[in-house]
Amino acid sequence: MNIMRRQRTLLVVGLIALLATGCGQKKQELPPSGLDWNAIADQIVRQSKLQPGEKVLLVASPGKFDSLVTILENKISKEGAHYLGAFSVDTVSSPEYWRTELVNSAKGKSRLDLAAHFGEVDLGIMLPGATPAHKAYAAMQDVLNMGKGRTIHFHWTGAYDLSGQPIELTSAMDKFYQSVLINTNYDSLQ
Repeated sequence: MNIMRRQRTLLVVGLIALLATGCGQKKQELPPSGLDWNAIADQIVRQSKLQPGEKVLLVASPGKFDSLVTILENKISKEGAHYLGAFSVDTVSSPEYWRTELVNSAKGKSRLDLAAHFGEVDLGIMLPGATPAHKAYAAMQDVLNMGKGRTIHFHWTGAYDLSGQPIELTSAMDKFYQSVLINTNYDSLQ
């Protein structure tokens, strides 16, 4: 639960700064570039405090942060945990390399069936672009509500300006979020 509390606090700090600087920015149509994917993945793995044998799944949006999925897969395995695959929030397509036995066997399942499917997942990592409106994300939330597992959530996208309109990401915002993620002193924050 401390991870979730830290992430919420990090989100609030990031959103306040984003709201102060982000209004009126133009949208970046391409996936973020110039980000240090290894440093981001290292921080995610460090904060997740993975234990050998734990089962980890990712929920992500294709085309956004794809490089992070591959790097996380490798780092999760190096920690002795089991990478279960990456669920796409896009029900139409996902990169082939995201698909694992668990991902493939979930095809066509309802949210309720997915929650049962995720019952033995120890950690769900919700990457940028995944929201509670997406079935796999919502099913993992249902697992949490049953008192099982834990999750890490990224709210890299989904910020709103004071008028309630979505704030469109820029390269500067991506770098800001990266800096907050990597440079926060989590022990002090706790």
